[in-house]
Amino acid sequence: MRCEKCSGKGKVKSTYTNRRYCDRHFMEMISRRIRKDLRISQKINIKKEYAIAKTTDHETRIAMHFLSEIFGGRLKVSNTAKDNVIRPRSLDKETNDFLEEFLENKESRSLPVNPLRVVLEEEIREISGILGINYAENKDKNSITEAIDSKYPGTKFSLMKSMEEIKTKKQK
Repeated sequence: MRCEKCSGKGKVKSTYTNRRYCDRHFMEMISRRIRKDLRISQKINIKKEYAIAKTTDHETRIAMHFLSEIFGGRLKVSNTAKDNVIRPRSLDKETNDFLEEFLENKESRSLPVNPLRVVLEEEIREISGILGINYAENKDKNSITEAIDSKYPGTKFSLMKSMEEIKTKKQK
């Protein structure tokens, strides 16, 4: 099958859109999605200094790749910043945590900046392969969001939007 954007070989298949992309166009699509989310959420200010929390090695390296692509050298990332933390986690992990807190009626915690919150775990795996980063498999594959999303693709993105609305209403 061919790439949706060019005549190249479509190696990467997006499960929720059912389209194929070559490596270059797949990375561009993910970069645009992250850039749009960061612009809309206005969570990153290039005048501030940020620290990156180590989650998994592949998520940290992927987040740094996209942040440097989007912001170039303008974003200051160091280990000394204490207030502004970037914690890269996939959409799957974010929605799982939110659902657990919501269903168990726990107080939701304020989350730090997360540039990968709009990237699925399967996309993280593909990006790891493209960038030559060792991928550590997520052991939480039998979660409730996986079961729902396998039957209704795109559910995780909808859940993320609902999560934002709920958090916004709680803050008011």
